[in-house]
Amino acid sequence: MFWKPTLTPGIIRASYLPFSPMRPFERRGMVEVDLKFGAHKVCVVATQIGTERDRRVREWRYVRSALRQTAGSSLVFAAVPASRIGLTDLGFIRVGCRGVDDESIFARGFEIEEAADDAAAHRGIGRAILARLRATETV
Repeated sequence: MFWKPTLTPGIIRASYLPFSPMRPFERRGMVEVDLKFGAHKVCVVATQIGTERDRRVREWRYVRSALRQTAGSSLVFAAVPASRIGLTDLGFIRVGCRGVDDESIFARGFEIEEAADDAAAHRGIGRAILARLRATETV
């Protein structure tokens, strides 16, 4: 995401996803940032969902309930395993991904203009997911 002066951050929320009692030190988090650019408001979320079924179900429930509380446009950057549970029923579309069990971008309230998986490695951070989106909802 390219940061521009017209992108104004609002409230930033950080939380832990639910954890397994048998693995209290293996915790994943979720960050939510409310942004405003021009007449548009968008909630940006970043998280990672576990691959084990017992953790995955709890973590998906938590993320989905948080996304239900956000109104309007949202972007989710997440590492998600293959699962029947997803975000499409909440109005999200999967914009780009790097494989079935890899990083993905989900968008709601945006029109996809272009999406691609950049095959070149970028200084140790791996391959990039590129997406050009146009906001369709205003404040």
